[in-house]
Amino acid sequence: MQAISLFLTIIFSAVFDNSTESSLKIVSIKNGWHIRPTAAVKPSRKEDLGQNINSNSYDTHIPNSAMNVLFENKAIPDPFYKDNEAKLQWLEKTDWIWENRFDVKEEVTILEKNELILRGVDTYADIFLNDSLILKTDNAFRTWRVEVKNLLKPKDNVLKVVFTNPLSIEAKKDSNAPVDYPDVYNTRRMFTRKPQFHYGWDWGPRFVSCGLESVDLIGWQGFRIEEALVNQTHLDKDSAVLKVDIVVNSTIESQA
Repeated sequence: MQAISLFLTIIFSAVFDNSTESSLKIVSIKNGWHIRPTAAVKPSRKEDLGQNINSNSYDTHIPNSAMNVLFENKAIPDPFYKDNEAKLQWLEKTDWIWENRFDVKEEVTILEKNELILRGVDTYADIFLNDSLILKTDNAFRTWRVEVKNLLKPKDNVLKVVFTNPLSIEAKKDSNAPVDYPDVYNTRRMFTRKPQFHYGWDWGPRFVSCGLESVDLIGWQGFRIEEALVNQTHLDKDSAVLKVDIVVNSTIESQA
């Protein structure tokens, strides 16, 4: 590994001259979140829990899920206690808005690139920054990166994540499918890239919730390694030959 690091250092020293300056600032947007249902929530049965949720707003942080936020704010009892699972199933049909207001220092915005990095967006969401739609997500397992420099303000930026419940989208995908899939246990979940145990398992309850893992605002300029792949092409008792493929993102005009 030390040899590979030295090799990369030599490569970039050759590509970028000594006047090149790379800078990176990272702002973690993990506190100060508020979530609320998109509409007044009314459980369909009188025995259901959470009768008073309505359209109230709940303070939270990330990483977190909507169901856990409700539990932390005492809006619902422990979902894993006795038969509470059955009394909370109506929550899987609820759409949610997650909102955060934040300021940005000049040391971030002065850099050439400003990007939002979102991880663990679970799952179907429209994401807005200062009322502009910047991203639509449909996969909880990937990282999303979007350029936002032209949308940022020094003060009171509003980041809004509007989640649509998976069940409604899965129903549409199922109705538009080219074949009729067999009606077996939770068939429609195959349409959604989210943790499958949320739909229930032999060892766990069914809680199809939504949530966020992390959101970071980064400012950078210079160059950044996006990907690095090391392949061993030769090996004997005396030596090994490694091939390193690198993808570089750069704001610097230079010939490699």
